[in-house]
Amino acid sequence: MAKLSLLDMTQSILSAMDSDPVSSIDETVESIQVADLIKEAFFELVTLRDWPFLHTLTTLTGLSDTNNPTKMLIPDGLNKVKWIKVNKKEIEWLPPEQFQHMLDTRTAEAGVVNSNGYVLNRDPLYWTSYDDKYVFFDGWDSNESTTITTAMTTVYDVKVAQWTHVDSFIPDIPEKFFPTLLAEAKSQAFVNLKQLFWNVGNKTIYQGWQLTIKLSKSKKEQEKGSEISEYRIANLVKEGLEVTGEFMIPDCATPSRSYSFIRARLIPTTNFLS
Repeated sequence: MAKLSLLDMTQSILSAMDSDPVSSIDETVESIQVADLIKEAFFELVTLRDWPFLHTLTTLTGLSDTNNPTKMLIPDGLNKVKWIKVNKKEIEWLPPEQFQHMLDTRTAEAGVVNSNGYVLNRDPLYWTSYDDKYVFFDGWDSNESTTITTAMTTVYDVKVAQWTHVDSFIPDIPEKFFPTLLAEAKSQAFVNLKQLFWNVGNKTIYQGWQLTIKLSKSKKEQEKGSEISEYRIANLVKEGLEVTGEFMIPDCATPSRSYSFIRARLIPTTNFLS
């Protein structure tokens, strides 16, 4: 599947629900609701795990503050810092309380350690953040520069996923995850807007991470209680699915049968991502 715009996905879901066609996401009440569900599905997808496609390389922002020479600003748009390097050497992170204790227990020495415990004659070995906005290093080479500069740093981070709620917006995810996003949004649209379940066969289980699976039961099977569904649930778990709910709906056309709907979440694996 090629990458789809927000309007493309909205139109696809509306068509699947046999709803009125639209030429913009805000054309009808239903199209607005569907577009909102796509947005919700997108953010649920990107928070599901540590996705490599959200990883980036950037730098810290130097402040040129000689009163706080080791203090630097974390750029906007970052969700998590995975590692920091200064002058191409990785710096070890310490919890704030441990970092501060280290500074407080250092002995001041002219040209080596200042009165606040910061080392003056070498690149830093440790860093911390007290507020997730600024980074502090435990020292710098004051013979080379008055502060740690932007050019000295490299940051490997997880960026914040971005969303623009307009027709032409294309979510910034790999092409292979668009079926997953569309499947979940479509499922939620049927459940929330039509009070129906979007049923998929076993062949599509691994194309979406949260699905509604329809299992038929004969009246004889129903009389046996939950043994049949428990057996089938066990098989789903073996296939990498976490069952999150089970629903029973009678088949009005055939009273001797009913349908069991199992709500399942795909547990991400290496094979799923490959």
